[in-house]
Amino acid sequence: MVFENLLVVTLFSIGGGIFLLERVPLCQRQRIKRNGRWTTNLGILVIGSIVLALCFPVGPYAIAEMQPHGFLSSMEIPLGGQFVLVFLLLDFWRYWEHRIFHKVSLLWRAHLVHHSDTFIDVTTAERHHPFEALITTPLALMLVFALGLPAEGVGIYLLAAIASSLWVHSNLRFPSVFDSALRILVVTPAVHLIHHSSTQQQTDSNYGSILTVWDRLFGTYIDPANVHIPYFGLEYFHKKRDTTLLRTLLQPVLYRKNMPSSVREIQPELPSIKTTALSYEWQQALLYGGMGLVLASLTMWPTFVSLVSLWSSSEPYQYAWLVLPFLIYALGWHYRDELLALSPQADPLGIAVTAGAIILWLIAAVVQINLGMYAAFVLVLQGILISVVGRHIWWQLFPLFALLFFMIPSGDVLQLPLRILTVMAIDWFANITNLPHSIDGFVIYIGANRYVVIEACSGLTFVMLAMFLAYSWGTLLYHSMSKVIGLALLGGLLGIAANVLRVNMIIWLDWINGTQMSLAEHGDMQLIALIFLLGALFLTVYRLQPEVKTGNRPCSDKTQLSGQSMKGYMPLVAGLLVVCTVGLAQLIMSISEAESPSSSAELAFVSTDNFSAAQSNINWVVDEKTKTSTLNLVLDSDLEVMIVQALPGNKKLSESGLVPKGNHDWREANIASRLACLQEHCINFMHTTWNRSGSDDVQHIFYAYHVGNYITDSKLIYRVATGWNRLTGANQKAGLISFFFAGKPPALEKLVDAYMQIQTAHRQNNWDKWLIESRDI
Repeated sequence: MVFENLLVVTLFSIGGGIFLLERVPLCQRQRIKRNGRWTTNLGILVIGSIVLALCFPVGPYAIAEMQPHGFLSSMEIPLGGQFVLVFLLLDFWRYWEHRIFHKVSLLWRAHLVHHSDTFIDVTTAERHHPFEALITTPLALMLVFALGLPAEGVGIYLLAAIASSLWVHSNLRFPSVFDSALRILVVTPAVHLIHHSSTQQQTDSNYGSILTVWDRLFGTYIDPANVHIPYFGLEYFHKKRDTTLLRTLLQPVLYRKNMPSSVREIQPELPSIKTTALSYEWQQALLYGGMGLVLASLTMWPTFVSLVSLWSSSEPYQYAWLVLPFLIYALGWHYRDELLALSPQADPLGIAVTAGAIILWLIAAVVQINLGMYAAFVLVLQGILISVVGRHIWWQLFPLFALLFFMIPSGDVLQLPLRILTVMAIDWFANITNLPHSIDGFVIYIGANRYVVIEACSGLTFVMLAMFLAYSWGTLLYHSMSKVIGLALLGGLLGIAANVLRVNMIIWLDWINGTQMSLAEHGDMQLIALIFLLGALFLTVYRLQPEVKTGNRPCSDKTQLSGQSMKGYMPLVAGLLVVCTVGLAQLIMSISEAESPSSSAELAFVSTDNFSAAQSNINWVVDEKTKTSTLNLVLDSDLEVMIVQALPGNKKLSESGLVPKGNHDWREANIASRLACLQEHCINFMHTTWNRSGSDDVQHIFYAYHVGNYITDSKLIYRVATGWNRLTGANQKAGLISFFFAGKPPALEKLVDAYMQIQTAHRQNNWDKWLIESRDI
């Protein structure tokens, strides 16, 4: 997983750096029109990445890492020599693989998408049809597996191949002396550009990926010094309509052998593009705005790292990696001229928004609500943006700036409604198809088959991805916020439809086959639903007409008011405000945590006379990382109690223990709040019901939090109460008490009685009395 993350970092860091250099006119080899091709190329990259991730969860490096070394190790070649041999072997493989894709008609259909780009820049490097990736990836996996290549050598080559591909496709101007010297050994942009010529003879040359030795050895090398490239692309698929994403994805199907060439609508020699230079006001705004953003980001770095780690670990939010690159593209290129035609007016409202975000962050940090801290981080960015451009420009561009809110993993609020909607969709499908069925919470019985609609079945991944893609495309099509939101909501509905299609396909196929798919087999249905979703989205966007521009959209007066030079420092002031408040708060919290007493000593339970004989040694288990101590008690074969005590320095309780043992075999079937009363004492318990996969076993878990004498089933209220304790210095004991029942649970009144006894014993550190009375629970 670490290497896969390194590949992603390499792709986006090198690719992003080249992309920015390509925006500088002096660095450009050729002036390039967008023509929608960037959207197409990046769309192909996203689709291909998703398809590959679903079809091949592991890559060549992971395969090499999982297996023992092969013949290279047995030859007792030094490690450095093995790396050189692996590099040469893989590059030789890539040369012949590439050459065969040009010569075999069926393979050329998939590969021609890479060549149909009428301009060449860094985005062309990743313009590979998903069909091509589905062919080349398993071939590479089989090669690594068959030869047992060392993982380190494979990793070095993959990193070099990515960097080389991005470089040789770049639209950058290099000194001819530099290029001539390098191409003696390695492929350079000048060498590879010949391969993208529209002339067939030139296209069928210079196949090398990294080294030029293979082209020279097998007679396919053409020296750039001896050739003139008339056009980039092919003799076909070069009309303006061929640059759209849908049309590009259909090119393998539309291709016919000996297709006639047509009049070229897109010319490679473009007139000089009039670029808008940065005015003095924009230079100052970007300087101080950049300083403010850097200060705020460095100060809130722990929050940002926590946010990014959630993107990596949680499937529904992995789309968030695309938010910042898309925003940079939209502002830095798509709307660049419109934006630079305006005059930024530093606005004190940005400092006020930043201050409000800081207050939100402080509250969220005290009560340890990560979602609030993430929202505060995004609001800080918005506040600094307002202080840079002014409220008027910010509001006009708000549909774009609102993309930052997609960075917040707030989709969990949709999790429960989506699960309920999924159950309803299955119920409707079963009624329509006359399938015998019954429903109990999130457990659905179709004939003899039982299905549990867990969180992974809710379709949150489909909904969040579809809403983000639809919203992003909407910002490129429309200026109206209502239209952009409408398109995003339509994307969400398509995501729900894709998930409904997935779950009902599973149920229908199970019913027809008289069996029940394994969870691993559900992945095939997920791929089909994903293809349906992306196809529906692309078809929808393809048919939409962009808003007709009626000229520049003036958002502010071009005149610069006198006496306001100090306002230019407002973004820097906003950043310093974050440093002085958030930075100081983090320092105080870290000092307080460091001074909290150690919790390493075990808390002994006094007596064990009335417990199962199998549990002869009952001790509190202390977790130094979470600052909690946990006690698990077995009262009889059907009842267990788990008591979690928050120790000094604890910020929030972990709920990882609130699942049955062997949690991979259990599925949450229902969750509800239960009010139980005994005389004047009433407690709201959170009640979860769990079913074991492949059996009729049921387990019930009841739990509630307590802070001092206050008891609640709300995690949010518990965190607020413990946060208030920390602020006021109150020394009230806090924790969690849970009951695990196998089979039918007892009357809720008994749970109230047991909870009150445990809480009293916990508060007074007097457990003997409760131990004696516990047999009556």
